[in-house]
Amino acid sequence: MTSKFIVLQVFINQGYRSVCHYHAEIDHSIAKNDDSRKKSTGVYKPVGESCAPEELRRLIPKKKPSSIEVLEGAVEWPEKGPTQTSNGLTMDDLLKFYRKVDGWYFLTCGCLLDDVLLDFYIWKAQQYIPSMYGHETPFGTPMEPRVRTWLFAFLKSEMDICVDNLYAYDEDGVYRSWERRSVIQIKNIWHSLERKAARSMVLDVLNLKEKGADLEPWEWSDKDRKSEQEARKALQREWEKASKEEREREEQRRKELEEEDAWMDGGKEEDGERKKRKKKKKKSREEDEGEGKEKKKKKKKRKASRSPSPSDPSGSRPKKRKSD
Repeated sequence: MTSKFIVLQVFINQGYRSVCHYHAEIDHSIAKNDDSRKKSTGVYKPVGESCAPEELRRLIPKKKPSSIEVLEGAVEWPEKGPTQTSNGLTMDDLLKFYRKVDGWYFLTCGCLLDDVLLDFYIWKAQQYIPSMYGHETPFGTPMEPRVRTWLFAFLKSEMDICVDNLYAYDEDGVYRSWERRSVIQIKNIWHSLERKAARSMVLDVLNLKEKGADLEPWEWSDKDRKSEQEARKALQREWEKASKEEREREEQRRKELEEEDAWMDGGKEEDGERKKRKKKKKKSREEDEGEGKEKKKKKKKRKASRSPSPSDPSGSRPKKRKSD
């Protein structure tokens, strides 16, 4: 992410209201809020109208383009970041589209601006959910405000995360390298630990001190910029290598699963053959039994035909006379 000044413009919609990602995509009615539920919903009392004055509303375009053409000669990381729009809107002007209560800024949808900025920063920095097998799927549905508030309360209280320190350009448009921002975050965490320990803890490197001699303030230079680019490239190579190794492991695992499935299918085929043979034997046995029954019936018939009739109890047959 580059600049808070740019992000503040993202949440201002065509009705000149400031609405977070969740309420723009999911809950348009903003029915769940602390004012209606008397609970911790992560959403405070929403307001229906824009809180910006009319003269500033006129400077907001009625329609935002889906994409912006890169101008000729533009660089990815300019030395000076944006501090005002092409029609003169400054940071203070943009903040007037956000409601201020007791020193805190809220969007008109009722969400705390600080939470929404951190949510958007994390989403832009990590839009996909990675898998150990190298797959990536989009994060999808925006984080529900109650979960968002709970998670970010932990990050702020335990790790002293400040979203303003995460952007590459500060409010004055001054560029801060990735290393510099990391140092700021580490110092914040360290100070948080000091508060919890209730005593001073020495951290010479981050406090820029060395055995009684103060070091010169750390400034961004071409050498630092080059080092950062090299570090980014090295990190990218590591990611690509790790991703390749994960894909190879996944391919190996897939082959193992296929072999296992084939073995299981082979076992099923053997079971099927055994069942067929068993069925065939049973059928053959039934046929043999059927033939045996038929033979018994015929034998019984023959016996019945030989048995004496009522007219001839002796059972003797009349003898044939010899011809004279």
